[in-house]
Order: sequence, then structure tokens, then C-alpha cells
Amino acid sequence: MPEEVMVPKIPDKFLTPKEAAIILGITRNSVYRWFKCGWLTGRRLPNGGIRISKECVGQMTSDE
Repeated sequence: MPEEVMVPKIPDKFLTPKEAAIILGITRNSVYRWFKCGWLTGRRLPNGGIRISKECVGQMTSDE
């Protein structure tokens, strides 16, 4: 019987880089750069991917 792999559940308060890019009107590459610079907050996943905080994206869109 194969060993069961535990995949962490991503809370609903995070967005994928693609979702964040669409909302912010920027490219996915820009999302990664902004995350690296600290302009966007979120979490790094065990596989190296990232998730962006919905709250952070909401603050950036409401500042306009």
C-alpha cells in the first residue's frame, strides 16, 4: 500500500500568484518580484511556490 502524503491546506485568505496578478493588473513575474522585495506579503510553500495574502492585495487596490 503506498504511503499517504499529507498536503498542507492553504487557507482561503491567500491567492495564487496568477490570481494576485489579475487583481492587481500586473504580470505574474511582477508578483514574484514584489513578493521578493517585500511589497507583497504571503507564504512560501514547501515545494517553493508562494501564496499572496488577500489582505495585502486588498490594501494595495484600495490605495488607488
